[in-house]
Amino acid sequence: LFVFALTHFLNTAIGLVSLEQQEAVDVWRRAVIRSTPGTVVLAGALLVHIALALYKVATRSTWRMPAWEAVQISLGLLIPFLLFPHIVNTRGARLLFGVEDTYVYELLKLWPASVITQSLLLVFVWVHGCIGIHFWLRLYGPYRRLQPLLLALAIFVPLAALGGFMVGGRG
Repeated sequence: LFVFALTHFLNTAIGLVSLEQQEAVDVWRRAVIRSTPGTVVLAGALLVHIALALYKVATRSTWRMPAWEAVQISLGLLIPFLLFPHIVNTRGARLLFGVEDTYVYELLKLWPASVITQSLLLVFVWVHGCIGIHFWLRLYGPYRRLQPLLLALAIFVPLAALGGFMVGGRG
């Protein structure tokens, strides 16, 4: 799921260059995620992620937890409510009505009416994923050595994506 979010956000960031470049890259990204294997992997990852998260929350012996975990759980509960309309307007519209859900289509649907919710969704997904990856890999030596670089990327990617969204929406 994080790789999907990363590629989607990097693709959105290309909007800083041009909408044409954004569309050209998205053709390749969608070819992968909308293929049968890509769809199975993405849907499977989403279902496994949800199941494991619900299991973890349900088997907690106490609600006392570190702040980072409370933030991650809270974001995990908020994300589906913000994500569902986006999925319906893209994948759902394509499957049910044959809509060609290009970046231009999405920008027309989202700008300016849904700028705040989409921006929050992007930030929430990114922070939720970064927290999960950090606390999963924090004891792994190579990860600790790369941490400064990865922190810079963790800050750069969502800022660039938000910038690409803004430039594309205003263009």
